[in-house]
Amino acid sequence: ECKGVIIVNKYTMISGLIVAMMIFNSCGKNDPELVGIPITPGNLKLKEQWVSSNNLQITINNVNAPEITVTSGYQDYKPSWSKTGDRLTFFRFISKGRGFHTWRTKICVVNIDGNGFRELTTGDYPHFNPTWTRDGSNMIIFNRRSTERGWKNQIFMIRPEGTVGDEQLISHPSNQYYEWAFSAMKDGRIFIDRKGSDFAKSFLLTPNPGKLGKYEEIKRPTEKLWHKLSVSPSETKVAYMLDIDRKLYTYRDVVIAIADFDIANLKVENQLIITDMNKDYTYEYPRWTKDESCVIYDSNKSGKYQIYAYHLEQKTTSRISPDINNDYRFGNFKNVPK
Repeated sequence: ECKGVIIVNKYTMISGLIVAMMIFNSCGKNDPELVGIPITPGNLKLKEQWVSSNNLQITINNVNAPEITVTSGYQDYKPSWSKTGDRLTFFRFISKGRGFHTWRTKICVVNIDGNGFRELTTGDYPHFNPTWTRDGSNMIIFNRRSTERGWKNQIFMIRPEGTVGDEQLISHPSNQYYEWAFSAMKDGRIFIDRKGSDFAKSFLLTPNPGKLGKYEEIKRPTEKLWHKLSVSPSETKVAYMLDIDRKLYTYRDVVIAIADFDIANLKVENQLIITDMNKDYTYEYPRWTKDESCVIYDSNKSGKYQIYAYHLEQKTTSRISPDINNDYRFGNFKNVPK
């Protein structure tokens, strides 16, 4: 059985599997990275608490207990649960025009009971995808996209008790490319990407706030872009969105992948695709369970965004979101920063 979950209903649909495999193989037959993925429908109930954006309200999902709505009245995205378990960080939508650079958002923090809400940044920039450090400092790391067209993105750090203007730059102070923070390591380093129009590189960054930090390049198993990468709690695996067309703003060409992470030798290897390639819907935002037995992600393949769990041992995929009529996105587990 899957550690950390109770299997409620497990069955195999051979015909659906054959169709899925045919579709996947036809889409990826010319790409050696895309291999057939067995998919077994079913339902899972998780034993651990997890948070998501339920109809874009930050919501905590409990075992055999009602959901707890932590925020309301706004569009709130991509919660990340602190390693200490008492707080959540997320970004709040303010406005947008045409294009990613036109988004205006705020990085926010709130206690898991809904109290202690704070806005940590202005709404003058596109602020995205916050997460927490894992080294005991309990800092929030976030990304700030340039308001100009182009590739520039910078990484910042702020205390959850901070106020607007307290954030400190930790990415390259003079870099004109696109640097994006994914996950923090237990030793204080941060897994980041640096992208240009024709390259993608990954690093472990040792921050030196306000100054140039130390960059250690990571060997990657693919030349394709990846994004929304999540390092597992043991820091031995990663999960990410593998981008087929090299365009970060298009998600319909993305598959979810997992791979081994050798932190000592700075390399990611043994990539495995765990979703099919189907441009009629989206797969996004993979995250790990605490015991690393499952990777969860969300997809709109049913018509509504639902959260699914891929069980690494059984190689099965099941829905975990409880209400098929709601949109559940950006799942994240208690004490497991993304």
